[in-house]
Amino acid sequence: MIDYLNGAPGVISKRFSGEDSTDEKNNIKVLTLMDGVEEDKRDAKFITVLTLIDHNGYDVQFEGILEGKITREKKGDNGFGYDPIFYVKEFEKTLAEITIDEKNSLSHRGRALRKLREYLALTV
Repeated sequence: MIDYLNGAPGVISKRFSGEDSTDEKNNIKVLTLMDGVEEDKRDAKFITVLTLIDHNGYDVQFEGILEGKITREKKGDNGFGYDPIFYVKEFEKTLAEITIDEKNSLSHRGRALRKLREYLALTV
């Protein structure tokens, strides 16, 4: 979700550049839309929300967020999707420039899963 783009690409991130989208096309589209945008308006985030519904229909949600900024150019060869254009302050690199272990340590998916695991440990 990119603030300047009103939350786009959002849930259509995989198809952001159209039906025949690829990671490359999606990255190019974002960089094109963000061309000329000032640094303080390049905020972005990955969000994962997991919902657990128990046998009684009770549901609880667990959210994981990774905040960053959209770069002006692609950097790095690791990862997939928007990793080459998503800058993470903690490592001062894009997600495509860090190791898989570093990425897993701050992953939005991992954060949501850890919250779910903590919840289950308390309720089981």
